[in-house]
Amino acid sequence: MPAVIHGGAGPVAEAGVQAAEQILGVRFPPDYRAFLLSLNGGRPQPEGFKIEWAPGQACGEDWRTTAMSWFYCITEERIGNLVRSNRVTFEGRLPRGTLTIGPDAFGNQLLLAFDGPYAGKVLLWIKDHEASDGETPGYDNVGFVADSFADFIQNRLTDKP
Repeated sequence: MPAVIHGGAGPVAEAGVQAAEQILGVRFPPDYRAFLLSLNGGRPQPEGFKIEWAPGQACGEDWRTTAMSWFYCITEERIGNLVRSNRVTFEGRLPRGTLTIGPDAFGNQLLLAFDGPYAGKVLLWIKDHEASDGETPGYDNVGFVADSFADFIQNRLTDKP
């Protein structure tokens, strides 16, 4: 059963989505774009989900499930701002070709890949295992969550991950 999203910022105009894409230098996948145009952020219910890890990834021992806190939105507010989160807070910290679209309950970040081998996929970035200063962020601390944003909302969120 698909998740229900509560408390979004409300629909954003196409011009707002295009402006965010231009600032971030990306083109949002159609399913995520539709989410922004209609709901623009919010808290999912249910919020739990599983994370899949490649063999040998250190995070896989500690992080098998987590819970989504909220989705960032296109807004002028500082908190929960999709553009600010990517251009200020997490600039240079996330793997190339990804954007954060919201935090889990522990401050880890749900990523949407827009380029490369994971394009269109939803991933989870674990903050406690991020690359050290001077290192290029890779996927060592990133686990697989869903094949697409729509798959995440419709199939992956559950009360019992």
